[in-house]
Amino acid sequence: MRLFIVDDSFAVRSRLGALLSALESVEIVGEAASRPEAIAAVRSLKPDLVVVDVQLPGGIDFLRDLKADPDPPTVVALTSFPFRQYRFQCTEAGADFVLDKATEFERLAEICSPERVSGIF
Repeated sequence: MRLFIVDDSFAVRSRLGALLSALESVEIVGEAASRPEAIAAVRSLKPDLVVVDVQLPGGIDFLRDLKADPDPPTVVALTSFPFRQYRFQCTEAGADFVLDKATEFERLAEICSPERVSGIF
């Protein structure tokens, strides 16, 4: 699975990279710290999965941009605001999964597992 990471925090991008690059099924094809940088790179690289911090400026709009593409990637939205209404807003904008950074960060490994990948892609 080809994966792209979008987060304005270098520390979070590094942590995600370390967590996910350890999985045999994952190839990290790129990362970005801003919406404009990310949208161009995702459209060029065409990853299977994009992990995005929706609190970054324009994060919700980024979800909409991705899902408007003809063949959009699967999207995991990370948030520090795990409120039900915010999760709904993320899924309405196009997120396939919404995870709380504080309590569900490790679920990314489960989402990217070979067993799960075959069911998603």
